[in-house]
Amino acid sequence: MRRAIGLLVFAAPAAVALPARAPDNKFKLWLNPSASAGLDARTSVELETAQRFRNSPAEDTYARLWLHREVARDVELNAGAERRFGGRTTIAFLGAGRRLGGVEVSLGYPRQQAVRDGAPDGIGHAPFVGLEFAL
Repeated sequence: MRRAIGLLVFAAPAAVALPARAPDNKFKLWLNPSASAGLDARTSVELETAQRFRNSPAEDTYARLWLHREVARDVELNAGAERRFGGRTTIAFLGAGRRLGGVEVSLGYPRQQAVRDGAPDGIGHAPFVGLEFAL
């Protein structure tokens, strides 16, 4: 099983290293350890977690399940789903990535749905840029 540690850098807001108590309205640092396994020569599945450094880490701890498919040399399409702990929010992702040496650069588009009792669900969209470093 291949293990990788990734760092997602969100385009909005941009990521900058901050103290462990980042306020909600400032730049954010996320760490995303993951483990993946190949299903065949061009397809893999990945389980990823995400943690944000701030006062209430339980509100910003997620688990993601990804399906990756290589469509050309060093080019991959991705689909995934996320479940947030401490809330009833789900996110679906679509994206593409390209490996450049030891770094994978990806572009993605998540759709977020926050389930609300007695009110319309909240829907959000936020494109992102990702950088993944295999260690």
